[in-house]
Parts: sequence; structure tokens; C-alpha cells
Amino acid sequence: MKSFLAVSALALTLSSVANAQTITSINDVSNCVYNASFASGAGNSANIAITGAQPRSGNGSLELQMTNFAQPAVYMCGSTVTGTLAQLSSLSFDYLGTNPVNTSPTIRLIFDAQYLGLTRTFNLGWYANSGAPNWTNSGDLTAVGSSPAGNTGFFLRLTGSGGGQLLRDCSTSGLSAGFDDRRQSLADWLGACNGAGGALNFSQATVKAVQVDQGRWPDFTGTNVNYVDNVTVGYGRTSNTINFESTVVPEPSTYALMAAGLAGLFAVQRRRRRSV
Repeated sequence: MKSFLAVSALALTLSSVANAQTITSINDVSNCVYNASFASGAGNSANIAITGAQPRSGNGSLELQMTNFAQPAVYMCGSTVTGTLAQLSSLSFDYLGTNPVNTSPTIRLIFDAQYLGLTRTFNLGWYANSGAPNWTNSGDLTAVGSSPAGNTGFFLRLTGSGGGQLLRDCSTSGLSAGFDDRRQSLADWLGACNGAGGALNFSQATVKAVQVDQGRWPDFTGTNVNYVDNVTVGYGRTSNTINFESTVVPEPSTYALMAAGLAGLFAVQRRRRRSV
């Protein structure tokens, strides 16, 4: 009996915890969600909203629309997505891409690190190589491996002034706007950026936000729309899924409570009428 209880306790200790968060506004300060869209120049526009145009789980999803040189984006921060890069155990999202040639939904891990004596912001980003005319799950991106050509995995970017893509050896000498030949797995980036030879060290870097946006090729023109939902971020055995809904739909139990309450009010009204 004691051994059974011990095994049961161990199973509970080792079990994973999955949390869910529903977001109905992309400017929701209480849930640490912000509109981070960017557009520059005449004729360029970025629009992002939670709509019911392409619902995924429930009645809505995140709709990202851009025209020409623009980038619709939503920035998610707070305890839901925060943790160290080394502890990251799961990362995924659902996406629907209507123009697979020139644009793609992208997910980015945003964090700070020391660079040339200054605290600078970096992001590790992943985008789909092909579009998805139907809803597609990215799969667990922490398990994505590297390829010799560097056309799978994450790109690493130093943001802000003087920024750009880093080479796969974590070198900042080759900062460039390039993508595919600089992509590799998260594990390989952590291995490359380990502080050796004075290079950047990401082993203790803490993810401060996760951003979802619509990446685009430099020569893209026109208007395009993509959709994202169910962004899942996990550290250790705990994962959190962010679900975008155009409105909050009550649970069936909520409807049952409402019905019971209305029935009770109706019964009280009947008694009052009889007493009169």
C-alpha cells in the first residue's frame, strides 16, 4: 500500500501542467498584450485585430493584415510567456497563411543580453517555409533541428540601431538582412552563443516577451492577410496556451447556472402572484 501511494505521489509530481488564457483584446494591459504593428511610408499599412473571419478554437483568431512595407504584430509579455531560454521546453502556434510565396506568420522570442558592454534586445524567430491554406499547427518548435543549408530552425536578430541577422556561430561580424542560411535549432543557438571567445552568452537569457507577426519578403507588394491562434509557450513541465477570441463564450456550466437562476426567479414571481 505504501509503495502504491509513493508511486502515485511521484506521478503527480512529474505530471505536466497546461494552462489556458483567453485574449479578446490586443491592447489588454491587464493581460500584458500590446499592439506592436509597424508601417512606414505612403501606401503602407499594418492592421491587426481579433476577428471571427477564420475561427480556430472557439469563435475567433488573430487576424494580421498588411499592405506593402508593413508588419502587423502583437506583443505578449508577463508571467504567461516569461522564462529562461535554457528552460524553454515547448513552443508552438496555429497559423493559416493565405499567401505562402511572399509572407508568413512568424513567432519570436524576445530577450535582452549584453553586447559590447550594452544591454541590447535580441529575438529568435521562426517562420513557416510554406503557406497553409488550411489551419496548421507548427509543431513543437523546440524540437526543430538544424540542416546543413541552414534553411530550418530559428534566425537570430539583434534589433535596433546597427542590428541585423547573426551568423550561425553567433558572430556579430556578419550582421545581415539574410535569413535562410542563418537559421538553426534553438539548441544550436544556445551552444553557439555560450560565451566562448568573448561571444554573446544566452544560457541565462530570460525571455521577456513572445511576439507573433506577419513576416514578409523585402520585395513584397500588395495586401495580404494571415491568421494565428493557440500560441503555446512552456518552461519545464508547465505550459501556457494563449487563445484569441472575438468574444468570450460562456462555458456550458455557466449557461446551466443562468437557467437555474432564471427558473428560481420565475418561481418566486409565481409565488408572489398567488399570495396577492
